[in-house]
Amino acid sequence: MRNCKGIGLLLFVAISGYLILEIEGAKLIINPSGQKQSQPAGKGFGLTCQGEAEDVDLFKDMKWVGPKGELVEGSSGPIEVSKAGNLLLLMFREPTTEDSGAYNCSAVYDNIDRLNTGVELVFYQDITWEDCPTKQALVINNDGKIRCRVSANPPATITWQKDNQLLADRYIIETDGIKVTGVNEKDKGDFSLRAMVQQTGKFQDRTIKVEVHVPPEIIELDDRLETTEGNEATLRCQASGFPRPSYAWFDPDQRDLSNVEGHVVDADNGILRIASVKRENRGTYTCLAKNPAGDAKRTLDLSVIVKPEIKEFNNITSVENEAATFECKAIGDPLPELTIRKQGQDQPFTEEDDRVVLNKKTVADEVILTMTIQRTIRSDDGLYYCAGENKGAHVERAGHLQIEFAPVMSLTPTTSVKTWNGNPVNLTCIAEAIPNATIRWTFNGRNIQDDEMYTIHGRSAHSNLLVRPPGDLRGAQSVYGVYRCQAENNHGEQFINIELQEARKPTELMGIRVSKETATTITFEFDAPLDDGGLPVRAYMAKYFAENEPYDNEEMQEWSEGFPYVLEKLKPKTAYKIRFAARNEVGVGEWSDERRIVTPEESAPEPPKFITPGGNISTYSDRFQIRWTVPLDNGRKIDYFELRYFEAEKRNGIWKRLSDNVVKEVRDWENSPLYEMTRLKANTFYKVEVRAHNNIGFSQDATMVFQTAADLSKGTTSRSHIHMPGSEHDHPSKDYHGTVSSSLSTGAIFAIIVVIVLVILIIVDITCYVRYHWGLVFFLKSRVCAKPIVNEKAKEAALEDGKGGETEANPNNGTVKNDANSVADVTEKGDTEKKTRTEVDNPAFDKEKELLKVNEEAENEGEVANEDTPMIQSAGAKDTKSGDGNNEEKNKSPKGSKSSIAKDSLV
Repeated sequence: MRNCKGIGLLLFVAISGYLILEIEGAKLIINPSGQKQSQPAGKGFGLTCQGEAEDVDLFKDMKWVGPKGELVEGSSGPIEVSKAGNLLLLMFREPTTEDSGAYNCSAVYDNIDRLNTGVELVFYQDITWEDCPTKQALVINNDGKIRCRVSANPPATITWQKDNQLLADRYIIETDGIKVTGVNEKDKGDFSLRAMVQQTGKFQDRTIKVEVHVPPEIIELDDRLETTEGNEATLRCQASGFPRPSYAWFDPDQRDLSNVEGHVVDADNGILRIASVKRENRGTYTCLAKNPAGDAKRTLDLSVIVKPEIKEFNNITSVENEAATFECKAIGDPLPELTIRKQGQDQPFTEEDDRVVLNKKTVADEVILTMTIQRTIRSDDGLYYCAGENKGAHVERAGHLQIEFAPVMSLTPTTSVKTWNGNPVNLTCIAEAIPNATIRWTFNGRNIQDDEMYTIHGRSAHSNLLVRPPGDLRGAQSVYGVYRCQAENNHGEQFINIELQEARKPTELMGIRVSKETATTITFEFDAPLDDGGLPVRAYMAKYFAENEPYDNEEMQEWSEGFPYVLEKLKPKTAYKIRFAARNEVGVGEWSDERRIVTPEESAPEPPKFITPGGNISTYSDRFQIRWTVPLDNGRKIDYFELRYFEAEKRNGIWKRLSDNVVKEVRDWENSPLYEMTRLKANTFYKVEVRAHNNIGFSQDATMVFQTAADLSKGTTSRSHIHMPGSEHDHPSKDYHGTVSSSLSTGAIFAIIVVIVLVILIIVDITCYVRYHWGLVFFLKSRVCAKPIVNEKAKEAALEDGKGGETEANPNNGTVKNDANSVADVTEKGDTEKKTRTEVDNPAFDKEKELLKVNEEAENEGEVANEDTPMIQSAGAKDTKSGDGNNEEKNKSPKGSKSSIAKDSLV
């Protein structure tokens, strides 16, 4: 029995020991570990509690108990408890200092005993910067404060420095910052402070950048600005201060103009722009400059100049010899000065002007200028301008003054009109009048109406009466006489008489003379008819036939009045019967009695004439080209021209030969013959002689003297003799390839030469036209204008043939007649003094210049006879060719033509 009790006791002791050992091995662990822990308030924090044993599943009823013994549970609120596996979590969302205390974790292990463990938590407040900006400003000359409040639990200790130096005594440290009295520029800089919690050992640093601000002060703004209406106005405002101030502008109504249409505000630069100023914009404008230290205001008075505006300046009407009054009204600010002027006048009317009265007055904001023209005349009619001017602008407005007057007939072109039977004619009547006059026509006291004899075109201001004279007046009413054109308006009436006269054919010519005869031509002079029929003679007519030919072969020639009267293409040694008549617009007048004229026999040609352009100075130093006309051949064909030239010098009025004659024959030509002399000496005079040849003999010489140009390459104008080999001049030079050395370029020399030649040609042509009515200008005028030139020199200017340099006539070159038998029976006193119409050689070569005489004796001695030889004896002539039945194209002598201008004449 005792053994059983012993065994039982042993088993109990053994089991109890085992259980004790098991309980002593289990425990609770809190993480993070530490019996006392400090954590910042406001920041999340958590604890975990877990059992540690061989079998963790034996832990039951695990829980957290707070500082006051309260059970902490729940998953919401500032403190949360939750289980995660074998862990029990205690979570503080935003702990505060009040959450500090002892927190215990307990659990029952194996349902035997409860285990406990705990931790002491201290939640402290971290360093916090409250109202402590890192950039702050103080206002100069004022008291200020550098703000900075530090919050911490436990409290923090604060230390200050400025620019890494201890603060001066003038800075007062307070709990919420530093107080600064009497701020100045030295107060700007970097202020640094350190906050430290000694219990926790935590600290923080902060730097505050301090600026010293200066309030704005407006330093630039005009008190007054003046601008013109319609222009852009710019208002400028400038202020000092730090930081740089911003600007605002306010109009007279204190509106902020930053967002007002038509206004642009530059807030950075203080500029206000008004796009188009109106008179309503005038007034006081305010500039506001503002920065963090304060603001400043200043005003500007804007005055607006209103441009003048002519409100009224109307057209007016007055009657001649009565007064006319203009009234001009204008506005503007300031009021404009008004003036009135007439179109075409530079100066306005003043009180000093006759017949003008000026009166000026002001009514309210309008100025009125009244101008009265007394005793108006027709020339007062026209445009007038009222001008207004002030500082803003000058403006004008036009008004028209119309002067009404009774009809005036002074513009009627003629009061005498001529016509003939069967030829309708217009009688023109012009009546100036305002208002327009009504025109009526009368004849022999009878009003004219439109019928088969009359047609009226226009019955106001300008009227034409078309009169149709019948072709046969027998038994018909005569239309010749005085017509009256009468004009009338409400201011009066006026009339003018226009006489319609009958024109007739001219009567017989008063005189007919032969001025020159050649083998193939006859030149006439005519005296106008005694009665031209009332109209000018337009042409002269000739009917002629060879005496040995039938009368039916009669030919007719017509010459325009004022041109050479040359009968051409005649046969040598032939008798012609000729009748003459004058023609006007009515028709051909009475024919003269028949006259018998016998042409001379064939003879040597007429002398040629030079037509070399460019004057007597060659443009080259070593060559010169001449051209001449083909003269009349006097019945025998010209077969060649003989040309002679030599170097010459004029001493005491005598041309002396300085070299041998160079003689050339020109047998091939078209139109006008030409020849180019080459290898001449520079700056030297040469004499040229040309004569024509047919199988009867030579013509007289045509002579000229020319001078070669200076040789620019040698830079000298000295003269020397030259030798001219004849073999080098057998034919005209057609291809000259020489060069002229010069300091100038070839192109420049050529351009200068062309300009000089053109100027010389123009001067020569104009001189010939003005003095002789000859040349290109004369030709264009006579052809384009179709108006014959009646001038005596123009008649002489036409050429029939060439004329040589000799003054004596070759007896075989035609006969000039002017005998008494050639004059018509009808004569007048003083006929011997009358100028006659005749064909003579061109006065440019024959009349104005004495031709060379060759003194054979002097020539044998190496001299040329004393002559007044022209430097150039150039004459214009049209080259003509006539056949001799062989249809040759070259070497043809001109025959005449039935035209009114000889073919060898250049017009």
